Amino acid sequence: MADRRSRKRKAYTVKQVLLIGSHALQEMERILLDDNADNNEKIRSANAISTLINSYRRLVETGEIVERIEALENNQMRKVS
Repeated sequence: MADRRSRKRKAYTVKQVLLIGSHALQEMERILLDDNADNNEKIRSANAISTLINSYRRLVETGEIVERIEALENNQMRKVS
């Protein structure tokens, strides 16, 4: 039987990552606002929210740069043709 760790997952698209992050953010927000959650859980949730927001910002910036590069390349290809 092949080792499962040796298989590589297909890379997510930017939209898929944003959707996954959105669901994770909602869950962390639920924990943070839950009166029954203990303080350690709330602290971990707040830290995770901060980390996720920073990652989200970088991902959006990267996505915008990729779109701009693709648009420039398409423009250049049209000029060459």
